[in-house]
Amino acid sequence: IGTIISSVPAAYVLSRLRWKGRNIWFVIILATMMLPGQVTMIPVYLIFAKLHWIPGYLPLIVPAFFSSAFSIFLLRQFFATIPDEISDAARIDGCNEFQLMMRIVIPLAKPAISAIALFAFLGAWNDFFGPLLYLVENPNLWTLGIGLTQFQSLHHVDRNMSSCARPRPNCSTCASRQPLASLRAMVDFGQSARTSPVSTPSCVSVSSASPRLVPHE
Repeated sequence: IGTIISSVPAAYVLSRLRWKGRNIWFVIILATMMLPGQVTMIPVYLIFAKLHWIPGYLPLIVPAFFSSAFSIFLLRQFFATIPDEISDAARIDGCNEFQLMMRIVIPLAKPAISAIALFAFLGAWNDFFGPLLYLVENPNLWTLGIGLTQFQSLHHVDRNMSSCARPRPNCSTCASRQPLASLRAMVDFGQSARTSPVSTPSCVSVSSASPRLVPHE
Protein backbone atom coordinates (compact mmCIF):
# COMPACT_ATOMS: atom_id res chain seq x y z
CA ILE A 1 0.00 0.00 0.00
CA GLY A 2 2.79 2.39 0.86
CA THR A 3 4.56 1.66 -2.42
CA ILE A 4 1.40 2.50 -4.40
CA ILE A 5 0.67 5.67 -2.42
CA SER A 6 4.20 7.00 -2.89
CA SER A 7 4.90 5.86 -6.45
CA VAL A 8 1.70 6.94 -8.21
CA PRO A 9 2.03 10.71 -7.54
CA ALA A 10 5.74 10.66 -8.42
CA ALA A 11 5.11 8.83 -11.67
CA TYR A 12 2.22 11.17 -12.52
CA VAL A 13 4.35 14.27 -11.99
CA LEU A 14 7.16 12.86 -14.13
CA SER A 15 4.90 11.77 -16.98
CA ARG A 16 1.83 14.02 -17.22
CA LEU A 17 3.10 17.40 -16.04
CA ARG A 18 5.54 19.59 -17.93
CA TRP A 19 8.07 21.43 -15.77
CA LYS A 20 11.70 22.38 -16.03
CA GLY A 21 14.19 19.70 -15.06
CA ARG A 22 11.70 16.83 -15.31
CA ASN A 23 13.96 14.62 -17.41
CA ILE A 24 16.97 15.37 -15.21
CA TRP A 25 15.17 14.23 -12.09
CA PHE A 26 13.95 11.14 -13.91
CA VAL A 27 17.53 10.23 -14.84
CA ILE A 28 18.62 10.76 -11.23
CA ILE A 29 15.89 8.41 -10.03
CA LEU A 30 16.97 5.79 -12.56
CA ALA A 31 20.60 6.21 -11.46
CA THR A 32 19.66 5.01 -7.98
CA MET A 33 18.85 1.62 -9.50
CA MET A 34 22.51 1.24 -10.42
CA LEU A 35 23.62 1.62 -6.79
CA PRO A 36 23.72 -1.82 -5.12
CA GLY A 37 22.24 -2.28 -1.69
CA GLN A 38 25.53 -3.53 -0.26
CA VAL A 39 26.99 -0.05 -0.70
CA THR A 40 24.35 1.67 1.45
CA MET A 41 23.92 -1.19 3.93
CA ILE A 42 26.29 0.07 6.63
CA PRO A 43 25.23 3.77 6.56
CA VAL A 44 21.55 2.81 6.65
CA TYR A 45 22.16 0.44 9.54
CA LEU A 46 23.95 3.16 11.50
CA ILE A 47 21.07 5.57 10.90
CA PHE A 48 18.51 3.06 12.14
CA ALA A 49 20.71 2.25 15.14
CA LYS A 50 20.88 5.94 16.11
CA LEU A 51 17.09 6.12 15.83
CA HIS A 52 16.85 3.11 18.20
CA TRP A 53 14.84 1.12 15.68
CA ILE A 54 17.01 -2.01 15.99
CA PRO A 55 15.79 -4.62 16.76
CA GLY A 56 12.33 -3.89 15.42
CA TYR A 57 10.11 -3.90 12.36
CA LEU A 58 10.48 -0.20 11.57
CA PRO A 59 13.67 -0.64 9.48
CA LEU A 60 11.68 -3.02 7.29
CA ILE A 61 8.41 -1.06 7.14
CA VAL A 62 9.58 2.51 6.66
CA PRO A 63 11.89 1.95 3.63
CA ALA A 64 9.30 -0.32 1.99
CA PHE A 65 6.63 2.37 2.39
CA PHE A 66 8.48 4.71 0.07
CA SER A 67 8.52 3.88 -3.60
CA SER A 68 11.42 2.29 -5.40
CA ALA A 69 12.93 3.59 -8.60
CA PHE A 70 11.65 0.59 -10.52
CA SER A 71 8.04 1.25 -9.48
CA ILE A 72 8.27 4.89 -10.52
CA PHE A 73 9.84 3.94 -13.83
CA LEU A 74 7.17 1.31 -14.58
CA LEU A 75 4.26 3.61 -13.77
CA ARG A 76 5.82 6.57 -15.53
CA GLN A 77 6.15 4.58 -18.74
CA PHE A 78 2.55 3.38 -18.47
CA PHE A 79 1.19 6.85 -17.73
CA ALA A 80 2.99 8.18 -20.79
CA THR A 81 0.93 5.89 -23.03
CA ILE A 82 -2.37 7.46 -21.95
CA PRO A 83 -3.50 9.93 -24.65
CA ASP A 84 -3.28 13.60 -23.79
CA GLU A 85 -6.73 14.18 -25.31
CA ILE A 86 -8.33 12.44 -22.33
CA SER A 87 -6.55 14.76 -19.92
CA ASP A 88 -7.46 17.82 -22.00
CA ALA A 89 -11.12 16.81 -22.04
CA ALA A 90 -11.09 16.38 -18.25
CA ARG A 91 -9.48 19.80 -17.77
CA ILE A 92 -12.16 21.37 -19.96
CA ASP A 93 -14.79 19.80 -17.71
CA GLY A 94 -13.17 21.51 -14.72
CA CYS A 95 -10.92 18.78 -13.23
CA ASN A 96 -7.74 19.86 -11.53
CA GLU A 97 -4.58 17.75 -11.57
CA PHE A 98 -5.44 15.81 -8.43
CA GLN A 99 -8.90 14.94 -9.72
CA LEU A 100 -7.42 14.08 -13.08
CA MET A 101 -5.00 11.66 -11.46
CA MET A 102 -7.59 10.06 -9.20
CA ARG A 103 -10.51 9.80 -11.65
CA ILE A 104 -8.83 9.36 -15.02
CA VAL A 105 -5.25 8.13 -14.79
CA ILE A 106 -5.43 5.69 -11.89
CA PRO A 107 -8.50 3.76 -13.19
CA LEU A 108 -6.77 3.38 -16.55
CA ALA A 109 -3.53 2.26 -14.90
CA LYS A 110 -4.94 -0.54 -12.76
CA PRO A 111 -2.87 -3.25 -14.51
CA ALA A 112 0.41 -1.41 -13.90
CA ILE A 113 -0.53 -0.59 -10.30
CA SER A 114 -1.42 -4.22 -9.68
CA ALA A 115 1.95 -5.26 -11.12
CA ILE A 116 3.99 -3.02 -8.83
CA ALA A 117 1.87 -4.08 -5.85
CA LEU A 118 2.63 -7.71 -6.66
CA PHE A 119 6.34 -7.01 -7.11
CA ALA A 120 6.47 -5.14 -3.80
CA PHE A 121 4.69 -7.95 -1.97
CA LEU A 122 6.94 -10.65 -3.40
CA GLY A 123 10.04 -8.60 -2.67
CA ALA A 124 9.04 -8.09 0.97
CA TRP A 125 7.97 -11.72 1.38
CA ASN A 126 11.16 -13.18 -0.10
CA ASP A 127 13.46 -10.74 1.68
CA PHE A 128 15.80 -12.68 3.93
CA PHE A 129 18.79 -10.40 4.40
CA GLY A 130 16.80 -7.46 5.79
CA PRO A 131 15.10 -9.38 8.62
CA LEU A 132 18.35 -11.20 9.31
CA LEU A 133 20.15 -7.88 9.69
CA TYR A 134 17.59 -6.03 11.80
CA LEU A 135 15.74 -8.78 13.73
CA VAL A 136 18.38 -11.39 14.53
CA GLU A 137 19.01 -9.95 18.00
CA ASN A 138 15.46 -10.71 19.17
CA PRO A 139 14.16 -14.24 18.40
CA ASN A 140 10.61 -13.15 19.21
CA LEU A 141 10.63 -10.88 16.14
CA TRP A 142 11.96 -13.39 13.62
CA THR A 143 10.14 -13.74 10.35
CA LEU A 144 9.11 -17.05 8.81
CA GLY A 145 12.23 -17.28 6.66
CA ILE A 146 14.61 -16.83 9.58
CA GLY A 147 12.63 -19.26 11.72
CA LEU A 148 12.68 -21.98 9.07
CA THR A 149 16.40 -21.51 8.50
CA GLN A 150 17.09 -21.78 12.21
CA PHE A 151 14.93 -24.91 12.42
CA GLN A 152 16.81 -26.53 9.55
CA SER A 153 20.15 -25.72 11.16
CA LEU A 154 19.06 -27.34 14.43
CA HIS A 155 17.52 -30.47 12.90
CA HIS A 156 19.71 -30.94 9.88
CA VAL A 157 20.94 -34.33 8.72
CA ASP A 158 24.35 -34.20 7.07
CA ARG A 159 23.87 -36.26 3.92
CA ASN A 160 27.57 -36.40 3.16
CA MET A 161 28.51 -37.84 6.53
CA SER A 162 25.66 -40.36 6.47
CA SER A 163 26.76 -41.53 3.02
CA CYS A 164 30.33 -42.02 4.25
CA ALA A 165 29.07 -44.09 7.19
CA ARG A 166 27.34 -46.67 4.95
CA PRO A 167 29.09 -50.07 4.49
CA ARG A 168 30.66 -50.51 1.10
CA PRO A 169 28.81 -53.18 -0.92
CA ASN A 170 30.85 -56.01 -2.45
CA CYS A 171 31.18 -56.53 -6.16
CA SER A 172 29.01 -59.65 -6.23
CA THR A 173 26.06 -57.76 -4.80
CA CYS A 174 26.49 -54.99 -7.34
CA ALA A 175 26.76 -57.47 -10.20
CA SER A 176 23.59 -59.27 -9.15
CA ARG A 177 21.61 -56.03 -9.16
CA GLN A 178 22.08 -54.96 -12.72
CA PRO A 179 19.24 -52.81 -14.04
CA LEU A 180 16.66 -54.17 -16.41
CA ALA A 181 17.79 -51.73 -19.05
CA SER A 182 20.95 -53.75 -19.66
CA LEU A 183 18.89 -56.95 -20.15
CA ARG A 184 16.68 -55.13 -22.62
CA ALA A 185 19.75 -53.92 -24.51
CA MET A 186 21.06 -57.47 -24.75
CA VAL A 187 17.75 -58.73 -26.12
CA ASP A 188 17.66 -55.98 -28.73
CA PHE A 189 21.23 -56.80 -29.72
CA GLY A 190 20.32 -60.45 -30.16
CA GLN A 191 17.36 -59.60 -32.34
CA SER A 192 19.40 -57.30 -34.54
CA ALA A 193 22.17 -59.89 -34.85
CA ARG A 194 19.70 -62.60 -35.86
CA THR A 195 18.09 -60.49 -38.58
CA SER A 196 21.21 -58.80 -39.94
CA PRO A 197 23.60 -60.58 -42.36
CA VAL A 198 26.60 -59.44 -40.37
CA SER A 199 28.33 -62.31 -38.59
CA THR A 200 28.02 -62.46 -34.84
CA PRO A 201 31.03 -62.39 -32.56
CA SER A 202 32.70 -65.67 -31.75
CA CYS A 203 32.07 -65.37 -28.04
CA VAL A 204 28.29 -65.67 -28.37
CA SER A 205 25.83 -67.46 -30.60
CA VAL A 206 22.26 -66.51 -31.29
CA SER A 207 19.65 -69.19 -30.82
CA SER A 208 17.16 -69.59 -33.63
CA ALA A 209 14.32 -70.43 -31.30
CA SER A 210 14.52 -67.31 -29.17
CA PRO A 211 16.22 -63.92 -29.41
CA ARG A 212 18.20 -64.38 -26.22
CA LEU A 213 21.97 -64.85 -26.20
CA VAL A 214 23.39 -68.30 -25.46
CA PRO A 215 27.10 -68.41 -24.51
CA HIS A 216 29.39 -71.20 -25.80
CA GLU A 217 30.38 -73.83 -23.37
